[in-house]
Amino acid sequence: MVTLDISGNVNVSNNLYVSNLGYFNNIVENIERINVDDISFNLDYSKASTFYLGDGNTISGNMTLNIQNLPSIIDLSHSYSVNAVYDVYSSGTPYYGNNITVNTGNNIVNASSVTPNYVSTIPTFSGNCLVSQNITYYCFEDISYVISNITVYPK
Repeated sequence: MVTLDISGNVNVSNNLYVSNLGYFNNIVENIERINVDDISFNLDYSKASTFYLGDGNTISGNMTLNIQNLPSIIDLSHSYSVNAVYDVYSSGTPYYGNNITVNTGNNIVNASSVTPNYVSTIPTFSGNCLVSQNITYYCFEDISYVISNITVYPK
């Protein structure tokens, strides 16, 4: 066995594959802030896997979440997860991403629309809250699935 000790930073500009266990003290992920006053959001997987749909967005209805630049949408050996986080300032059932597209590029014409399967019912809330919608894309030999779960956190 060969051991490699590195005391500084290691920058990987493409993919990093680990064929056995990987041990990490900390994992830090990018959060992409999206500044669009609309209900259609482009979630660019090449920039991040967590997206904050804040920065003054007024979400006025259920959203279209266009997941772009996935490495593959036909790879049977990987799944891809993204998380959309946004603020809600009223009571009731929050708006959520009910129309989801996946794409290996960023041209919406080439995107595949998928019907999300929700783990549970959409929760209701009272007052200001933070909503987190996790979306995981799976591809199997005969069909692709998008599984989504929505969690509401009071502020």
